[in-house]
Amino acid sequence: MPTFSDKAQSADAFILNQRTSNVCGTGPVLFQESRLALSSDLDRIVLVRYIEHYSPECEQWVEYSHSVSVAELTQWLMANGQLNVVSSDGSAGA
Repeated sequence: MPTFSDKAQSADAFILNQRTSNVCGTGPVLFQESRLALSSDLDRIVLVRYIEHYSPECEQWVEYSHSVSVAELTQWLMANGQLNVVSSDGSAGA
């Protein structure tokens, strides 16, 4: 199972969400990020969720990754997604 902790691999990821919060001005900082990426073999789409809790005293982080094969996702989208058809003559379909 490919992971995306390596900075070179995550550089090409599509960032979906990125948040930083500091609840009490001098307290620990919470950083959260969600991103989509392709596996190195281009066979799987990976959703990565990274959470970091940082303070001068300590740093803790965890990374969750969920993946699905590109073929399975494509089949699911075709079966369940909303279809929009546009043709070369300008007519629109479903």
